[in-house]
Amino acid sequence: MLAKIKKLMPGMPFLNGAEEDSLRKLAILEIEPINFTIRNEQEKQGINNGFQKFLNAIDFTIQIIIGTNYINLDNYIGALELKVEELVKKTKKYIFNKHFESYREHLINTIKDRSVLDRSFYIVIPEKIEIGLDVQVGVVEQQLKVLNLRYKRLNDEKLLQVLTSFFNDILTDTEKLKFADTTINKENYLHYIIAPRYIKNFPDKISVDEKECRIIYADGYPRTVEIGFLDKIITLNGIFDISIFIEPISIETMMIMLNKELQKQRADLFAAELKSAVNPTLEIQYQDTRVVLENLQKGNEKLFYISFYINCKATNQEGLDLITKKVEAELNAMLIIPRRALFRMKSGLKSTIPLAENELGIRRNITTKALAAFF
Repeated sequence: MLAKIKKLMPGMPFLNGAEEDSLRKLAILEIEPINFTIRNEQEKQGINNGFQKFLNAIDFTIQIIIGTNYINLDNYIGALELKVEELVKKTKKYIFNKHFESYREHLINTIKDRSVLDRSFYIVIPEKIEIGLDVQVGVVEQQLKVLNLRYKRLNDEKLLQVLTSFFNDILTDTEKLKFADTTINKENYLHYIIAPRYIKNFPDKISVDEKECRIIYADGYPRTVEIGFLDKIITLNGIFDISIFIEPISIETMMIMLNKELQKQRADLFAAELKSAVNPTLEIQYQDTRVVLENLQKGNEKLFYISFYINCKATNQEGLDLITKKVEAELNAMLIIPRRALFRMKSGLKSTIPLAENELGIRRNITTKALAAFF
């Protein structure tokens, strides 16, 4: 799976392409999120409009990744320990050491209990040869500035850390050392650093080292959703990664596809009228398709393919079943139909790591306005 990562250069990994001698470039941007839910309605609408402009500006595929991290307090504890040592030297009161040890133990136990989580947001940009990776990154960066979102392009060690975290994020540093080999294969150093020790594929889950994973995908969407609905999933307490593929559809393809669909729906409606049958669902679909076609012809919107996957993670089967049920229940509450990627967990895992490979390939066409609600 990760043998495709050939090398890392400043700001981009290179992956083996379709041919052995070809290399595919990627760029990964880390985005600093904003709290959408606390904004007033006017601010939410402004952000939504800005995100629509962002979507209309891109004519290449991007992958949005939302990863779960455990908060690393090593630097904070180290700095605090130095301050305590200085305080003890000045005051000669060793009681501070006792208080510090108690506080450190509390923090470590809190992290160990998995009660403190953080979400990281990334945009993965695979190179489109006819455009060029630097131009693509420039377009995305410009649109992020318009949205007033802070970002940074990952380089060197940070890039390596992010790629590694998607396979080793659920293990503590001690557990990672327990499973690490004593020797490093210098010829395949990247694979040694990033990849897990083993992957076991099952029909309804996939095991990555000591971690159990189950991939869920969205199989159906409601007719309407509220702006920022995805926040209900992101704020759900649990260990999971979210992967969203956004693929623009060319104007020519859009027009041909929608006209064919409109003709089919019109014929179905005519057939229903001849039988004196009433089909409200078909009538709604026909009206929706007409509105979409009109907006596309006016240049108000574009059409995209979207793929929405969630990789649920746990350290045991019981925990995996629990987080799976929580995610499925939240999706059902929003009238999004969740399905498990049965017998395709390996493809699902590939589709939820930041390599911009939609191997699961479960897509749904969607307009700019509807897609902007995913912000």
